[in-house]
Amino acid sequence: MDKDTFRQELETALSNIRDVVRLRGMSLARVLAPKADPEERGWELARYLLAAITRLRPPKEGEEAWPRLRYELLNLRYVNGLYPQQVADELAMSRRHFYRLLKQALDELADYLWTEAPPQPTGEPAADSLRHESARLLHTAPQSSLATILDNVLRVLAPLLSQRNIDVERCVPPDLPTLQANAELTRELLLGLLGQLLRAESVQRLTLAARRSESGVSLTIASESASAADGGLTAVDDDQQQLAQIQGLAIETLQAPEGPGYRLDFAAISQRMVLVVDDNEEIGLLFRRYLSQAGYGCVTATTGSEAIALARSCRFCAVTLDLMMNHEDGWDVLQSLRHTTETQDLPIIVCSVLDQADLAMMLGASAFIKKPIDSEQLLEALARLRCD
Repeated sequence: MDKDTFRQELETALSNIRDVVRLRGMSLARVLAPKADPEERGWELARYLLAAITRLRPPKEGEEAWPRLRYELLNLRYVNGLYPQQVADELAMSRRHFYRLLKQALDELADYLWTEAPPQPTGEPAADSLRHESARLLHTAPQSSLATILDNVLRVLAPLLSQRNIDVERCVPPDLPTLQANAELTRELLLGLLGQLLRAESVQRLTLAARRSESGVSLTIASESASAADGGLTAVDDDQQQLAQIQGLAIETLQAPEGPGYRLDFAAISQRMVLVVDDNEEIGLLFRRYLSQAGYGCVTATTGSEAIALARSCRFCAVTLDLMMNHEDGWDVLQSLRHTTETQDLPIIVCSVLDQADLAMMLGASAFIKKPIDSEQLLEALARLRCD
């Protein structure tokens, strides 16, 4: 493959980054993921390209304007999946200027991958391992009590806090709404943040204060140190950022005169809950992001039996259903949902790479969307079904 073809295939691959079936058959996949299993080559190419964009992120805000803008262009367009006009609006530029700068960014990304791309990893990257494990946990316990989570966190830290004589002030009103969050993932996130604060040897006091916010609950974690040298800014590390991002949590680093801290904004459990049924964990995470940005709650299921059990036991405003799942048939799940008393009236949006809209509707689907699916298609389908 010559360099010009490489550049063209790179743009095509990024434009279809979530269509792993198409990626799997591209020549670029054989170039950049030569050791991958043929069935997994599409996923490996997608992971490789998204990781390459992440590596282009400048280390600090405000330094070298073009590298930062280049990263923002590629990240918003391909990682976040925004439309060109949305990216242009986000970066306050004209659509023509956007296309011109995006071309330059793609040219430079192609040059980087052509000459400087690091060797393929021999095993699953740590970030991917964390993502897959987190995705598994997101299938269960989507509703959590912040008070219970904080109790568990402080129980784990109790020996360390006692040994170092650190006082803890915990202020959690009893009437806080239930969180739209996984208890285990949230506990690990909070343990990580508190662990970073406790690296400062002179910490004397921790404050955990929660309050109601417009979207749900805001939690502030702050530390007080005896030494001014320990009062510096404590950045959020990559694992904690990912644990927050996967659950759709907003996390902010704070700097108070007494010491550093964090603020997390949790969404309250939504009355508009959507059940996403897909054996592809990446699709579940993608749909979760689409839905959370529009104010929907999201629960994911990767098997038909899990989906049916959740649909019967929880109240959802709609279900999105993949037809082609490993070892299961989405058609059977559709029929089960339609012929079960508790779920027979539940709106079902069938999502598939197969163009089977007519058959899906005849068999009881409420709507059909052909994959790959963007946020606008999904939200429009929910609106038409009066799930908004």
